[in-house]
Amino acid sequence: MRLSYKVYLFLASIVLLSVLASCNRNYNDHYKIPDDAVILETQVAEVYGNADGIVTLISDDGFYESGVYFNDLLGKYRLKGTVAGSVCFVDPDIGGWNQILADGNIELVNHSYGHKKMAQGTPISNNYFSLMHQIVDSDKYFERKFGTEQIVFVWPENAMCEKGYSILKDNGFWASRSDVRGFNSLSPEDGREPGEWYGLCLYGIKDDGVDASVRNVWIDTAAEEKTWLIEMWHWILPEDNGLFQTMLVDEAAEHMAYIESKVNEGVIWNADFTDAVKYIREKQNCNVYSFMTGNQLHIYVELTNRDMSYDTFNHPLTIGVILPSEKETVYYDVIPGEELVVNLD
Repeated sequence: MRLSYKVYLFLASIVLLSVLASCNRNYNDHYKIPDDAVILETQVAEVYGNADGIVTLISDDGFYESGVYFNDLLGKYRLKGTVAGSVCFVDPDIGGWNQILADGNIELVNHSYGHKKMAQGTPISNNYFSLMHQIVDSDKYFERKFGTEQIVFVWPENAMCEKGYSILKDNGFWASRSDVRGFNSLSPEDGREPGEWYGLCLYGIKDDGVDASVRNVWIDTAAEEKTWLIEMWHWILPEDNGLFQTMLVDEAAEHMAYIESKVNEGVIWNADFTDAVKYIREKQNCNVYSFMTGNQLHIYVELTNRDMSYDTFNHPLTIGVILPSEKETVYYDVIPGEELVVNLD
């Protein structure tokens, strides 16, 4: 019996829906726990290393001379930093930037192609193809030239428009920094309002009235109130060049030394922008399995968001486990998708 074209379409749609349903069921169903296992209680630490707060340093624009001083200071105080670079500023010194990145103190993230202001109402805000060039073509440039996947964006001129938000969400960006002053939650909501994932707040390192004592209070507050502080830096130079919020090397060193002291105390995690986003996004979208078989402890972190690749979201999560022989929580760092097995002797 020959089936009509409409019947074929109907049957094909049933098969497709069945496959999709199967994929949905199996996405979080591939990890199996043995029947004889002893299930353990677990918790995901709010901050990597079970610190109290997060501090992220982002230096905008990507001027090489400033990057040299930023890199040297970060290395001296054993810190990590982010440079938000625009292609137009980075490309002329690409060889120098490769040398800086090789030290491992700095990550270079997307700050647009030509540093164009994308505020709502500007000419570019209504030009989809120009916005794609500023956001997505620059993304491809950084990934091609430096080999690092781009999942965060820093608004040029601290402004973004409606079409720009859509492009960010549709092209694999998981966070962007805004121009609003303030601290961020350790678990931002997925939106564009101040403090949400696409509107993360900041403090300007040389804002009016900000001196060394104010900057150090930011660090204390991040730890005491369990928040995520993002500092916006620009130029770092031995002498003031008269440009926007230039930070003198001695001032920067004093502040970084204070951050280092809080990192050493274990109350602050100093994370670059990408690592902070990875950790928190993973924490927000995971299941944790922990059990004992014999004297072996097994811990597995499973991502629950289908859009989150294990290849991308690979920052270790700090997992607390209460062992049968222990009264206190013991912490282990576990990479999502990779089972940790510990022999407990």
